[in-house]
Amino acid sequence: MKIKKYFLYNNEPINLIKDFEYCSIKKFIKLKSQSLDEIFIADLLDNIPISQKDELIKDIKDKLKIGGILYIQSLDRYASSAAILNKQVDNNFINTLLFSNGRKTISSMSEIIELLKKHKFAVDQSKFINGIQYFIKAQVINNE
Repeated sequence: MKIKKYFLYNNEPINLIKDFEYCSIKKFIKLKSQSLDEIFIADLLDNIPISQKDELIKDIKDKLKIGGILYIQSLDRYASSAAILNKQVDNNFINTLLFSNGRKTISSMSEIIELLKKHKFAVDQSKFINGIQYFIKAQVINNE
């Protein structure tokens, strides 16, 4: 049986992840419950209003099978703010990160972990990458 892996995007898909099928939010909403094995999102939680983050995580959990894995990679609010204040990043680079791809908000890794735990995800891995972004790997342990 083929493993179903989807990379969710809001605006234009970017070719980041091999072996993942690209899926728009509009298509994702129409998928059957518990039909996916893995989902990867990069910056997607920053491209939707704060009020919709909870609902998106709920929808993602609904689409993942029990044991399914969610990968999240995004800009961390605190790490990126510290990098800006300490002049550790080039202004052009940070402007691109902060204001590109329809970014509406920036969350911290700890805020996203809290949101995942609220929806009964088991967070298997969380780490900072390149100093300003976080990576989280979480698993669906039940579909309650």
